[in-house]
Amino acid sequence: MSPLGFHITMRLRNSALLAVDAAAQRRLAVAVLQAARPFELLCFRAADDHLHLLCASPRAEAGELARRVEIALTLGLRHTSGFQPAHFEPLANSRHLRNTFSYVLRQDQHHGFGHDPFAEASNLPDLLGLRLLGRWTTVPVRRRIPRLVRSDLLALLGTPDLNERPIDPTVLADAICAALALPGLHAPLPGEARCAAVHAAGDMPDPALVDAITSQLRLRSNRPPPSSTDPLTPEISTMKPAQLSWRVLGSSLGSKTALPIRNIGDSR
Repeated sequence: MSPLGFHITMRLRNSALLAVDAAAQRRLAVAVLQAARPFELLCFRAADDHLHLLCASPRAEAGELARRVEIALTLGLRHTSGFQPAHFEPLANSRHLRNTFSYVLRQDQHHGFGHDPFAEASNLPDLLGLRLLGRWTTVPVRRRIPRLVRSDLLALLGTPDLNERPIDPTVLADAICAALALPGLHAPLPGEARCAAVHAAGDMPDPALVDAITSQLRLRSNRPPPSSTDPLTPEISTMKPAQLSWRVLGSSLGSKTALPIRNIGDSR
């Protein structure tokens, strides 16, 4: 019987840390999600010195996925040592696949690291609607793990109360960066993000972007941001709460707008 897919583990030849801060973790996510777009990627997460990927693909496609991810990470993170040969574990059945899915996304608990508190070096934010880049991974996840619900994913992130958290506008810049997978705000905000974050008469932003930024704000409220967050642009760092687009961001508070995965077997 053919396996349902493969659990791929990758590490650098020198076992160096893959992504030690938020900027590097976002670059890693961009590299993986762009390289994996043609494949049926279910999830991924970087631990400290290695990377896990879970794909519902035949062995040949899994090998090509690993090759493309290695190239993308070498270019995106500028690692020079190259990668050790990847390890491929076949997934025997649906229970094995589901257990491995949780294992991959729970790497922080398994290894006890705290340098990625918001799981940015994974696609967990994409599955929860906290980031836009990898929303496409919700499609294979729905297909392969149909009983997965939003509360399962929130538990993996360690934030079961995300929807009830108040918003702290002082973490807006980091929330925008996380929602758009930007290493930092060294340049003016993209127009759509500006519309979502700042009061702007006229066009409404992409509702998914508003939801992503709002959820990132909730996630970061009452939790310290990563210590290595990039410097903020003057426009955002000096902005007063009254200047924020509460008409736009506030309109989504308590909204029932469907986020990826939210209504998969979820009664809410």
